Amino acid sequence: MSYFDTTANIAEDDKIVYDYSRTTLNKSEIRSAGQKYFSIPFIRNKVDPDMVYTMNGENHKYKTREIYIFGLIHNNITNITTTDPTIIGELVIKSIDNNNNPQYSCYLLKAPHSGTDGVSTDLDTILYLLDEKSQLTADVTLNSTIVTQNSCIVYDDGPNKVMVFTTPISISSYVAGIIQGETARSGYDTVTSLFNMNASSYSVIPGKRITIKGDEEIYIDCNPVGVGTTDDTEASYQYTIPINSYLMKEKQEMDYMKQMMNFCLVLLMLVFIYFSVPIFYKSVIIDKLIDMGKCNSGGDNCFIRIRTIDVFLSLFLITLAVIFISVGQTTGSTTITFLGIFTVFFYALSFAVVQFNKQNEKFMKKLQNGKWEGGMYPPDAEGKKNYWSTSDMFDFFKDAIKFFYQKCGVTYLVCVCITVFVLLMLYITGQFQSMYLFNFMMSFIPLVILPVGVPIFKLLTYSREDEST
Repeated sequence: MSYFDTTANIAEDDKIVYDYSRTTLNKSEIRSAGQKYFSIPFIRNKVDPDMVYTMNGENHKYKTREIYIFGLIHNNITNITTTDPTIIGELVIKSIDNNNNPQYSCYLLKAPHSGTDGVSTDLDTILYLLDEKSQLTADVTLNSTIVTQNSCIVYDDGPNKVMVFTTPISISSYVAGIIQGETARSGYDTVTSLFNMNASSYSVIPGKRITIKGDEEIYIDCNPVGVGTTDDTEASYQYTIPINSYLMKEKQEMDYMKQMMNFCLVLLMLVFIYFSVPIFYKSVIIDKLIDMGKCNSGGDNCFIRIRTIDVFLSLFLITLAVIFISVGQTTGSTTITFLGIFTVFFYALSFAVVQFNKQNEKFMKKLQNGKWEGGMYPPDAEGKKNYWSTSDMFDFFKDAIKFFYQKCGVTYLVCVCITVFVLLMLYITGQFQSMYLFNFMMSFIPLVILPVGVPIFKLLTYSREDEST
């Protein structure tokens, strides 16, 4: 094993400028199953590079892609990791250049003294995503977590550019416990396949050549008055961010953009529901009941069947919303959770729009052979008219099963058999729990999408010439 000496191979003309400002991480994107380290995508949607490395007068620009947390990988830095047993881990940030060549920035992590809580940083926020089931996202600003650096070791590992920053970040006992395996989890790996920890040649960039973008304008390097430090590795310098700084302005811009996006999504949903749901409801339910001869002249039987269908649709959508929200919370998927919430709003707004359109004669009737078929709800001044019928619920259920069996019974049976086979293979190979979300989607398609989607398609193409169902 080769050792790195931070007092040798000094590259006075090289420079590193980084900018890891506010970024939102999603719990659903954590990639920790079956691996003894933490990893999550870390992609910042900005045009500017996240790191610029100047070497021999040439700038190399990098954009971040992923965050990793390991145990201590570089235990070969003389007088730093070789002598300080409290340096227990590394924060690794993966970036790529314009040619997709990887670059890894490694920041040492220093555990607190025994019996103390240590320093809370954004690493706590990141790792809380593992434990807090209700927390779906985390906003992190690594600029405020990374301390002032005394030096950085730079070496090449094939196509990889590896940078090891030598001043450790002080962490909390919570983070240290996860890295060392003092919690219910086993400790994090101290080796990685991402890059090699050794190098035959390397350079050392001094601390004065390592800065945050705009550092001289918005960041103040603070040190407590009257506190002496004899060992450079014991220093814990932090950045104080003024209220009117670049980061605060960026945060305000991101919050404003989120509000605008949410407003636009709600507006689009309202427009979509207002125009599409009544058309769909009339085409699939009202018109098809008339085509089947069940609602040609209106009457109580017609309105009872419509009420029955409304009840089944309500139960289906409410159940679907509960399933989405439950699975989303279990798997930590914000997408599925949002889908469940969207289903609730979709149902409520659709119900209101459809009930309003039922007062329209053209909505409740259909023109056939020059004659308007169907009927309008009779006036009910006392509001006591009830079109609920338990017997019709059973009749409709039987009709629906019969229709489904006649139109797509064989296709559905084949899909169910394939699904059961795939899930059984996953269970036998021990991958059922680790692929929970995939298993849910595999079950959701044949058990929900096909039984609902195929009959709806058949109904849309139904005509009087079809056989009676």
